[in-house]
Amino acid sequence: LAIILVLLGVVIFSGVFFTMYNRFKEDENFVKEVTNVVIVADFDISELHNNVMDLFVKYLRTYAAVDKIVYAPDPKDGINYMINLQTWWGEALRDPKTIKDGFVIFMAGPTRPKVPPRRSKYPNLINFQMMELDERIETPVNGEPIVPLQKLTLNTVINQGRLAIVKFPYSDLSTVPPEVPQKVLFNSVISIPQEMKELIRQIQRAEQLTVAVNLQKNLAETEIGRELLEAINRIPKHRKLQEDQVESLIVPLATDEDLDDQEMEEMYL
Repeated sequence: LAIILVLLGVVIFSGVFFTMYNRFKEDENFVKEVTNVVIVADFDISELHNNVMDLFVKYLRTYAAVDKIVYAPDPKDGINYMINLQTWWGEALRDPKTIKDGFVIFMAGPTRPKVPPRRSKYPNLINFQMMELDERIETPVNGEPIVPLQKLTLNTVINQGRLAIVKFPYSDLSTVPPEVPQKVLFNSVISIPQEMKELIRQIQRAEQLTVAVNLQKNLAETEIGRELLEAINRIPKHRKLQEDQVESLIVPLATDEDLDDQEMEEMYL
């Protein structure tokens, strides 16, 4: 009887051990299927902030195991000047992978300058993005019901928890488009750099204690991460200066031809 009990214990222990091991291996490869990330951002606030966003996207592309990152300046998945903005954004929202499990990120920028930029980098980009993300109710024609386009919508990502408001130490949440409900705005904030792992977990829709996510390197342990931290730290230092100095340091987007010599000197002080 004792031998039987011992053998039974060994069998039970082995079963528990292999089950835990298999779950660990699944967690180790937490990416079941790479997904797409859609980014809504204002590029007319500050070039310093634009640089932060570029590095942030570069980090996600390297470490978040994503397929596409729909981000206007991105050389791979950004705006293609051979097609218009409407076509680019429409195709992005109708991508089957984006519809299925795509993740939307709203980037909160620094406080907008008192003087708007003389030239917009992407005219009306935010307005157009939000108009297309909004789920519009089509009016039937001649009594015939209209089949709505299959696309990613703001309502879908809110209901399914596929949305985050990315906030940096210098960010002003009022720069997030007003179409995002206030309750969603404050309940979906992810602070970068502190919560980068949490953001990646949400993008991949992984469990809270997923091993692979928690064992990822911190930002300071990677070259891209260190560049991102340095870029983030440049902006709060500027914001601590006198208000009249901030306007010269956080420069609105403009070309060199738009700036006179004095403005150019102020920009590089």
